[in-house]
Amino acid sequence: MRRVHSQSLWATFIMLSCAVLLGSVFVVLEPVTAAKIQRYPLEPPDTSSPRATLKTFLETMDKAYLKQLELGPKDEAAIDLLSRAARCLDLSKVAPRVSKEIGLESALLLKEVLDRIEVPPYEEIPGAEEVSAKGLFRWRLPHTEIFIEKVKEGARQDDFLFTSETVGRVKEFYERVEHLPYKPGASVSAYRDYIRSPGSLIPYRLIQYLPDWMEVIFYDQALWQWICLILLLLLASLTLRLTYRLGRSRSERQDESTPGWNWSRLLFPVSGILVALLLDHLINEQINITGFVLKVCYVGFGTIFVISAAWAIFAFGNILA
Repeated sequence: MRRVHSQSLWATFIMLSCAVLLGSVFVVLEPVTAAKIQRYPLEPPDTSSPRATLKTFLETMDKAYLKQLELGPKDEAAIDLLSRAARCLDLSKVAPRVSKEIGLESALLLKEVLDRIEVPPYEEIPGAEEVSAKGLFRWRLPHTEIFIEKVKEGARQDDFLFTSETVGRVKEFYERVEHLPYKPGASVSAYRDYIRSPGSLIPYRLIQYLPDWMEVIFYDQALWQWICLILLLLLASLTLRLTYRLGRSRSERQDESTPGWNWSRLLFPVSGILVALLLDHLINEQINITGFVLKVCYVGFGTIFVISAAWAIFAFGNILA
């Protein structure tokens, strides 16, 4: 009996020792692994071949999706990963003003497409060795019009990227496959969750509590986004109207002996500049208007800003005259 008890004690001791040893190894290796991940924070995504580009894009989008599920679609960590995945796209033909937004949306749309169609195994896609040996510069995803092509010039020269034509038609591709079921392991509803999610000033949980009819999508925007957009535009119009009337009335009451110091002339144009900047931030970053509607808003706000700035310069010149 004592021998059995002694063996039991020894077995327990050995198990505890192993557990402590494994725990110590984990503690030691964990910061090493984290340090390895953070060792090259500026290293660009691997786009050295069609295989590398597709692999980098899919793996990065999967990581972004997990962050979105954990922290919300507009979380900073998720957006950073989406931005990294968007670097696999050729955005050279997109206006710099909207390149970031178009890049994020295009990456999400492309992932939605790839999550519904057949994608060949990585070993069947040309890698760096095959590209070098055969001089390949273009690869097409089988049975699609999705291309990965070697960039010939510019800052991304020699990188293999999803072509600008693919980026320009990705919304069309998405609409043509949207009815198909997701493949296992897909980023389910990642695009729809992104376009209908708010910015940091609007609690995400508040949007989740809205009735379903408020999240119905019209022209890529949820109904609640349309309501917020219309209310903001009405409020902006009212603000500009009031500042115009106030500035005009004060200008008319200005003492004629000091016409050059009529600062009330600046009230309306300065208000126009501030309103344009504020609307730009709220509609893009907080309400999260996307797609064509966002482009129209950018043109409108840009026009208001330019006209208001020119008006302010002219009024300021008259003040100093």
